[in-house]
Amino acid sequence: MATPPSEQERSISGLSAGSDAVSHPAGNAPSGASAEPSPLPFVWQRGLQLLLLDDDDGEWVMAELRFEPDLCRYVEIRRATYTWVREAAGAVISRALASGEEAARDSARVLQAWLATYHNSGHLVPTAGLVTDPAPLDLQA
Repeated sequence: MATPPSEQERSISGLSAGSDAVSHPAGNAPSGASAEPSPLPFVWQRGLQLLLLDDDDGEWVMAELRFEPDLCRYVEIRRATYTWVREAAGAVISRALASGEEAARDSARVLQAWLATYHNSGHLVPTAGLVTDPAPLDLQA
């Protein structure tokens, strides 16, 4: 039975040992800022979930894949195209939330760094607005 990349394989690809999420920041300027194609998409992985974001001919494409150990390959779960990077970034964070709040926070941090580095728009991902420790409800009142 096949498995997702091991810790050793993750460390070979430049990831720190023990990291739950895998991300590879690569890309180029957003639509309208440059006509050059993106060399690699934004990639974020946690467990069996893999999220991709790419700038494709002026549109932003977000895809979610899931590793299927029995098939020994990734299967596409969903794909959507967005006009604006803000919409696409929201979709990435929304899908990461399916893996939990920490996954959403992690994906937002990594996505913000990727956008700031390769698309000069890291301010589009509002990590400050994510719930980090919600106040407990007082049901006694």
